[in-house]
Amino acid sequence: MLAPRVGEVFNGAIVEVGHDDPGKGTVIVRDPAVEASVSGAASLPLGADVRVSLVEADPVRRVTRFALAG
Repeated sequence: MLAPRVGEVFNGAIVEVGHDDPGKGTVIVRDPAVEASVSGAASLPLGADVRVSLVEADPVRRVTRFALAG
């Protein structure tokens, strides 16, 4: 479902930030509704609304990854 949309940018919210690596965490995207891993070059802003780019969507491996856009 998301695989053809790799490279697109979506609105989301950071809901979790990694303890060992604050540049990695979890984002919730509202449309399409999905929760997935996200990474950024700096610390992710917990609770903030963000724009994220879909980096990977592999339904066979059940992997969906986003990166902070911009």
